[in-house]
Amino acid sequence: TWVLSAKFHEEFETLFGPLNLRIIHAPMKSIERATVKTSTDGDYGLAQMREDGREYSDPNGKFLRDILRLSLLCPSQESLEAAHGMLVGAHPPVATKDRRAEPPHDVLQTVWWRGLIVEIQLHFADVIAVKTLSHAAYNLSRVPTGNLKNLYQSVFDHSIMHLEKFATVEDGLARDIVSKLHF
Repeated sequence: TWVLSAKFHEEFETLFGPLNLRIIHAPMKSIERATVKTSTDGDYGLAQMREDGREYSDPNGKFLRDILRLSLLCPSQESLEAAHGMLVGAHPPVATKDRRAEPPHDVLQTVWWRGLIVEIQLHFADVIAVKTLSHAAYNLSRVPTGNLKNLYQSVFDHSIMHLEKFATVEDGLARDIVSKLHF
């Protein structure tokens, strides 16, 4: 699957290259997030699908729409429209979520690519910094709080046992403890 992810990002770099837009490559959705989304009470569970008026059938993993994804940072309305037109001209569209008139002022487009539904997020470059901050808070809100070790591991890229050996924050920073929250 990692090979498929690399091919996805490479092909979409080539597609959007002529527009000279900044592309943010998102990692492939983790098995943990996919499992949550397809669980009984997840976005693609039977109850939620029925509540949303969507048809349900097993295996429900086929409904995942963003296992492979990337974001385009568009400096203007014109560049966003050009990128969107290029995208749906090259790949059959599945669904469009146009949120330009409301926060977070973006367009989410799913398309077919090699038998998978993939997501391309088109953002206005001027508002992406705010989205980055809100996404960091959202990631923290998804962490189960029953075990605070999970919260720690979601925020910092370093083992707890190793960190406890440090006497001061400066000592830890000198040893490359880094935050996973990128602003």
